[in-house]
Amino acid sequence: MPEAPIVAVKTGDFNRVPVIEGTNHDEMTFFTPTSFNSLDLSVPSEDALYNLYISFVAGPSAVAAINAEYPPSSYLSPFYSYAAATTDYYWACPAYFADQAMSRRTPTNSTIRTSRRSRLHR
Repeated sequence: MPEAPIVAVKTGDFNRVPVIEGTNHDEMTFFTPTSFNSLDLSVPSEDALYNLYISFVAGPSAVAAINAEYPPSSYLSPFYSYAAATTDYYWACPAYFADQAMSRRTPTNSTIRTSRRSRLHR
């Protein structure tokens, strides 16, 4: 490829063919550590571990905002809140912005299923 896909989309340097694109709302459950199912966030060391993993996603300054948007107490376990946050961060949001950019230049149909309405949400 002559350039990164995101650059091609932003600059319009791609073939103008109709696009169908989609994501799943629980995309990151496969990549989330299963040990998160047993984390007890009332224990300071386990809460710190969870927040350390959250900081790996978007940096330490984003931990509070991510926890506010995806509060672990609203999910069946920290496993699912982490999976929801990372699904939206790595899959749903980039897909949304790519779809917006492509739709300016070619017919684009998308189905983006964010984690906000997940069946794993309490």
